[in-house]
Amino acid sequence: TMLIYQLIIQLVSSIPSDKCDSLKIDSRVLKVIDYIDQHYSDEISNDQLGKIASMAPNSLLRLFKSSTGLTLQQFLRNKRIEKAIILMHNQGASIDQIADSCGFSDRQHFSKVFKRIVSIAPAQYRKMQAI
Repeated sequence: TMLIYQLIIQLVSSIPSDKCDSLKIDSRVLKVIDYIDQHYSDEISNDQLGKIASMAPNSLLRLFKSSTGLTLQQFLRNKRIEKAIILMHNQGASIDQIADSCGFSDRQHFSKVFKRIVSIAPAQYRKMQAI
């Protein structure tokens, strides 16, 4: 739990203060974020998200990046890792099961992305949270 709080604090503190004052996100971007939050474990394409936002995919990609500071794919990966961390804390599922339920193609890909974002491997993270 402590690591999650540290990660949240780190992410929030990295937001420039001028962005906090003028944080107004386009409703189309919010619609896409909501869809990703509900379907993060599914295969999601830019075309599909463009239809949800009623926009051309390339226009959505630019709007999403300018609104959030992240590309759609970065946001999706972060959401999947966030959900994986929650599962690691609340379930006794294996890392393979967690990878599958969070939309990763296999454990190896999940481990690679997890380590890139959290800075430690999922197995190490699980061991640390058990202490």
